[in-house]
Amino acid sequence: MEQPLKKIPQQFISTSNHPVQGSHDEPVCAFCIILSETAEAKPAVYNTPIARFDNFILLPTLGPLAIGHVLAVTTTHTEGLLQCRTEIRNEYDVIAKTLREYCRSKGHGLLELEHGGRSRSGRSSCILHTHVHLFPGLNHLVNLFGSRLPPLDESPTKLTPGDVAYLWSRNERSEYTWDATEAIGQESRRALGAALDRDDWDWVVAPNPSTISSSIEYWRSYSTTGLRQ
Repeated sequence: MEQPLKKIPQQFISTSNHPVQGSHDEPVCAFCIILSETAEAKPAVYNTPIARFDNFILLPTLGPLAIGHVLAVTTTHTEGLLQCRTEIRNEYDVIAKTLREYCRSKGHGLLELEHGGRSRSGRSSCILHTHVHLFPGLNHLVNLFGSRLPPLDESPTKLTPGDVAYLWSRNERSEYTWDATEAIGQESRRALGAALDRDDWDWVVAPNPSTISSSIEYWRSYSTTGLRQ
């Protein structure tokens, strides 16, 4: 029988780009709360660590859109993979290689997708903390935004943080970066919902707890044999 989700704390489902306030009036974001040792929701299934690395943690996601859909989240507060320090980006690339190899061993390609950065007008993803979506079996959708958003002329790695919001995708053969200045809330999920002909793309409305459990199970062998501390 499907286990009901615990009540999701309000700060986890806020669509505001403004951080919530922690103790001593220090701003914190939803992922920072999840990563905190004192997070009230830490025992919940959707916060179960799958693998840990020096600068990343692999976590389930609410409302997974594929079996195995999880997130690679930075363990410190950063605002986009492509604008992280070089050593963090390099570590991610090493991790991503092992993720692709693991998926390949299961007969799947891997789609990596991120809505990162922040435009000068303040537009960004719903949660402004680096989190790369990982989708086993959806690698054929690497050019997901080709007809929705303009390409980004210059790599975000060369731009000042706070100057650009972007959408980035990669599979084993191709890589794309788009200008997300005009992107709307849950742009990635909206686009995937349209591509997959699914109406349950909104993780707040459709958290899909059974698929969360299946996604954790998908990566179970990776958590013991993959690259980790």
